[in-house]
Amino acid sequence: MKEQHLSAAELAGLAGLPTTERGVRKRAVAGAWPSRARSAAGGGREYPLSCLPAETQTALAARALGRTSRGEEVEGESVDN
Repeated sequence: MKEQHLSAAELAGLAGLPTTERGVRKRAVAGAWPSRARSAAGGGREYPLSCLPAETQTALAARALGRTSRGEEVEGESVDN
């Protein structure tokens, strides 16, 4: 299975990361995160989930399950939908 990659815009504001795209890019450079060129319009870089802080990975997993990082259901989203 291919690993998912996310852009700085998609990562900004998630738990464990800066709130701005620029902040995420600076953190990625400082942490020497691996990246690949983004193929969508506008270019930029994308970062694999495996290089993100554990707190961010947990938040992304919770979001995928329709839950907050504290286990609460996200309004309008449910795993039963």
